[in-house]
Amino acid sequence: MNLTRIYRQIVPEKIRKSLYKAFVKQLLDISDFIKYKGYYLFFSVFTPKTEKNECNYFLGKYSIVNYPYPYYFEYMKKDIKCYTDLEKNLPYVIHNNRKLYFKKMSEARVLEAYKMLLMEQDLRSAHCYVDNYETLKGKTILDVGAAEGIFSLNAIDFVDHIYLFECEKDWIEPLRATFEPVKDKITIVEKYVSDTSDGEMITLDNFFGTKIPDNLFVKMDIEGFERKALKGCENLFLNGRNISGAICTYHRDDDEKVITSILKSRKSNVTKTNGYIYNERSLRTGVVRFQPLI
Repeated sequence: MNLTRIYRQIVPEKIRKSLYKAFVKQLLDISDFIKYKGYYLFFSVFTPKTEKNECNYFLGKYSIVNYPYPYYFEYMKKDIKCYTDLEKNLPYVIHNNRKLYFKKMSEARVLEAYKMLLMEQDLRSAHCYVDNYETLKGKTILDVGAAEGIFSLNAIDFVDHIYLFECEKDWIEPLRATFEPVKDKITIVEKYVSDTSDGEMITLDNFFGTKIPDNLFVKMDIEGFERKALKGCENLFLNGRNISGAICTYHRDDDEKVITSILKSRKSNVTKTNGYIYNERSLRTGVVRFQPLI
């Protein structure tokens, strides 16, 4: 029996997590800091020749951030106001002349989160789902992992209907508040989307059954469970017409390879977004987009 297994059996999980946060994570953060300072010194002398080298240079010179590109500073400097809806007791910002609500958290956290959301959907970002929302005209969106719903709010004027799949209870009230003015165009589904249907989990195949809408756009951002969700929608791809989408691939180190393979097996043309996201101590492809093969 190895020491790791003994440690896990003796020390309760709650204490292990506390120890990790207090010591191990700090050591990893320090290790990353030293590593990327080394990259900065190296690339200050030798001219960067690849985009990844440029990202490493940025991480070393400035800070360890998810989006190691100059546009990061554009969003950090934005002057944005946060408001509170006293009736709903929820914070919100004005986004494209609409109220975008957040779950209950401090003004500072709302502003930080909103700036990151804007950064994610910048056309220069590896996390950008679509280059032009007008391409979604007439489509039905499956927003799998909706969270605050900013992607769907951007698309709401162009699409026929949106299914917002969100399993985190704290986001349901803000989603209802955000989409209240257009509630006839949305359906909120409080389920985990996965490869099985049981209790709180649902597959997209079981959700739609034989009534699959045409012109679906599938957006997925579900913290590393994208491949499971894709396994649960084989019939959707087999019998649906004109299915396209954007799937996050930065949560696991082999997501790009595995998810691309799944999509290609479903007769889809697959491309990846430009650039990289820094996540889990490495630079990764942010999103793969797919269209049906002609």
